[in-house]
Amino acid sequence: MNGRKLLILFVTMIEATFASSIEKLLIDANVVVEGSLVAVRTSGEDTVLSIKVNSVLVGKVPSSMLDVSCNGIRNTGLGLRSDSPAQMYFLKTTSAGVTSCLPVFSLGHSMLGYTVFYLAPACREGDLQSLGAKSTRERLLVRVAESALCGAPHFWSSILDAASPGGKSQGVIRDFDRRLFRELVKSSRRDIHLEAFLGLLFGDDPLPYDLLASKPEQDLSNEGERRRILFAIENGLEDPRVITQLSKIVISSDPGLRLAAANALQRFHTPATVALLGRIVETPTVERTLGVVAAKGLADFANGCPMTTASSFQTPADYFPRCDANSAFRTDDTALNARHNPDLSGDDDRMISYWRGWWFSNRDRVAAANPLP
Repeated sequence: MNGRKLLILFVTMIEATFASSIEKLLIDANVVVEGSLVAVRTSGEDTVLSIKVNSVLVGKVPSSMLDVSCNGIRNTGLGLRSDSPAQMYFLKTTSAGVTSCLPVFSLGHSMLGYTVFYLAPACREGDLQSLGAKSTRERLLVRVAESALCGAPHFWSSILDAASPGGKSQGVIRDFDRRLFRELVKSSRRDIHLEAFLGLLFGDDPLPYDLLASKPEQDLSNEGERRRILFAIENGLEDPRVITQLSKIVISSDPGLRLAAANALQRFHTPATVALLGRIVETPTVERTLGVVAAKGLADFANGCPMTTASSFQTPADYFPRCDANSAFRTDDTALNARHNPDLSGDDDRMISYWRGWWFSNRDRVAAANPLP
């Protein structure tokens, strides 16, 4: 067996659980063991894994040898040999006391038909013990992250998913996850760096925004990475607390980064956001595309339109929201120059010109409402 080990999670649900995080899986888990794969055998349509338990991390097991049934799960035998890499499996126990595979596709290697994380021996770059993981979730997350740093084959988005209760970091990131991602973002491996970078970006951590503001070329020079980062900024930020971070990059020297930040800002109809968008339209030489985005954000604010996020648009009617006719900044003139007015369609110069004038006339009122720090 060459000293290779497996980390096994036993989950006590009868039905299949479709989870996207270690935390969710551990709600139903009662046993975690580390062990080695001894054999794979078939019996009719069933495939049985024989696991030798080396240590029990959580709960109890009846013996040092466990049989795991993977009945009905496709491709079960692929990659499961005595010479295969160490892996972390998520399993369940049926009402009859049978330990079986858990067909969760959101984490790990989905091609096998069940949830699995690969593990690797310890290495210098993969030492994350200084994070001081305390809970079971944190210890398992660190184990997976350390293995990936040490060469275990992983899709790094699965690590991001594993750290997030909902499968995707959004809003305020937890302290442990923040510290984990801040360590991972230091990695020389670009795939690891990128996923940790995105985890912090979604979590309203200042680090990725500071990096983009000071050295945008460091993370935007690779075209593939650039697309993912700009798309995340433009479409994935839904917590208004990120406005302060966006203020750092909306003035970037990188035009694509400026545009992505402006698109994110125009969704948040607050005085703080309007102050940033106003600074864009008041620039006489503003690029037309950027100016239109900023002008539309000002229009939505002035006309009392509801804040939109990437999840706001579920039906065609959502693209024409009901705005508040009693908004403090709304007038007949602002309504005529709203972004949804078909008469303005394609007339970018008129849109920018009107809202530039509106901004000059109203910026003191906006500042008095809630000045940007």
